[in-house]
Amino acid sequence: MKLIRLPVEAEFKLEYVTTEEYQTFHAAELTEEDLTLSVFDGEIIDIDEIMREQLLLAVPSHALCQTNCQGFCPVCGEDKNLVDCRCEVSASIFAGRR
Repeated sequence: MKLIRLPVEAEFKLEYVTTEEYQTFHAAELTEEDLTLSVFDGEIIDIDEIMREQLLLAVPSHALCQTNCQGFCPVCGEDKNLVDCRCEVSASIFAGRR
């Protein structure tokens, strides 16, 4: 395993309203602005889960230690920059990856 620095920058908007406020202003049709609206009980706001979600969305699906990185072998896990493992890798392992 190789450690890399992965700076994360994310911007998002989230607005909390009480159940009563939500029922007062809630429109029959969901608008784009409603996607940033969350309902809370009026006492406690727990942002742990929303922060985790936003960080996961901001992180790339795979990170490279350098631009010419060959990554790890999907079969044996060896660092392909250091070892030529000679594992047979079928194209189906990479299906759907870009």
